Amino acid sequence: MSAGIGLYAPCMITLALLGMHPLAAFPIMMGACALVQPVASLRFFQTNTSHGDHRWDLQSGAFRGC
Repeated sequence: MSAGIGLYAPCMITLALLGMHPLAAFPIMMGACALVQPVASLRFFQTNTSHGDHRWDLQSGAFRGC
């Protein structure tokens, strides 16, 4: 996921080749992404390369949209 190829498609293909139904594979894919994303973003936040103003603008817009 950190390499930019995503995780859903490779995970879905792997689980389908193992014989798992896509409806049963979906929670596994969601759990795997939930575990990978915080670890992948640690270096991003440690280097402080995020722009706070833009981050809060996007977050407030998403909050209003929901």
